[in-house]
Amino acid sequence: MSERARGEELHLLEMAGEIRGLVYQPRYPLLVKDIKVGTYVGDFEYHEGDNLVVEEVKGFRTALYKLKRKMMKAIYGIAIREIEA
Repeated sequence: MSERARGEELHLLEMAGEIRGLVYQPRYPLLVKDIKVGTYVGDFEYHEGDNLVVEEVKGFRTALYKLKRKMMKAIYGIAIREIEA
């Protein structure tokens, strides 16, 4: 599935009321001891019930992506939901 196709699907889910607060390309600063070491830019962010979901459409997981995914969990407690491309 392409990022565009997933975005269209999520838009329809939001229109149907199944998700809310859809954000495209959400940005999260990656801070270590108050020093910005990078930025994670996801594909989508939305609420599914009471849960915040950050989603990534991925075909190949680079070393940098894997590191940023771990940092998102450590800093924000967010586990990235991965959708196969």
